[in-house]
Amino acid sequence: MSVGAIICYLKSLSDDEIISINKYWTLNDSNKNEFKYTLTQIDEQRDPKCSRVSVLVNKSSCLINNPAFFCKVCKQAKPVKNRTELMARLRLSSFQCQECEQKQISVLREESIKILRNFISDALKKTDYFHRLSYIDKLILLTMLFDNYQEKKPIISSDARLNITGSENVDIPALSRLVKIGALVKIVDLPEEVAHAETKFHESSLTTVSRLRRNRYMPRSQRNQFAIERGIYFSLPLGFNNSAEFIEKIYNDIVSGGIAANEVTDLKRMVIDMRIENFYRLIDHIAHDFNLEISNSVPLSALLSHLAERYPITKCYYTFHRYAKEVVLYMHKNDPPSYSRCHLFTKFVSNYT
Repeated sequence: MSVGAIICYLKSLSDDEIISINKYWTLNDSNKNEFKYTLTQIDEQRDPKCSRVSVLVNKSSCLINNPAFFCKVCKQAKPVKNRTELMARLRLSSFQCQECEQKQISVLREESIKILRNFISDALKKTDYFHRLSYIDKLILLTMLFDNYQEKKPIISSDARLNITGSENVDIPALSRLVKIGALVKIVDLPEEVAHAETKFHESSLTTVSRLRRNRYMPRSQRNQFAIERGIYFSLPLGFNNSAEFIEKIYNDIVSGGIAANEVTDLKRMVIDMRIENFYRLIDHIAHDFNLEISNSVPLSALLSHLAERYPITKCYYTFHRYAKEVVLYMHKNDPPSYSRCHLFTKFVSNYT
């Protein structure tokens, strides 16, 4: 060992035990990256009454006058307890002890949490929009909030399929309106400072969890408690203390039937749009079952709008099924031009209706 090295004995030891421990820590004179003695050599040279060096070493530690053996933060001496630690330390130009590192991680974690909390609170800040909610707005919000709503969690995650009414033609405009008036908030891209805080929070959580695993103690993880999920959030309006209060209010408004004449028209239109989309799904189903090409044409759109306003989809299913068969038979018998085949189904059903 070099002149600047100090071997610390943690318990009272005999002279023979001290000799074995000193040999354990002695580096090779010609190569400071190697030890002078192997454990086997030390044990072969030890006094028979002396314990094996692998046991004795637990009673000692080693400190060298080197920056890698003093914490750069708290300036405390931090000796090593075995050869592996010693070699690792000698390869460092500076060192930070575990206690200071953990304090630094905790401070960074708390700062990150504060930034994330402030961001989500500002994003979901209450605004005065309740008076702007239409009957349909309330129906849509009730549908989204009634089951399993969690405060400050997205009601629709960014990777989830949009499905509120079952019709994208209804859902997309409805959500766009609610975002515009402030009832819903989209969180997709984070500001640079918030994104940096999120990354640091995640890194600090992984470091903490890794350390807990090494200690064989793993409590219930709360790593995602402050992570900002991307998606669409509900923002409570002014005048309400919590979401339960808001849900009760819009439910009572809907049940009371306080709906204006123009809202009745909008509601009917929404229902028809939902039915039209279901009709298009039925068309896809029929086309697949009968191996038919059915053009998504203007006449088809007009036909489905007409049917959606007047007939239940169950009745139309049997009608579509019947005329799909007739189209197939017609094509087999008459071999119509290829350009007209994709329009035959629409023509046959239109003639019937």
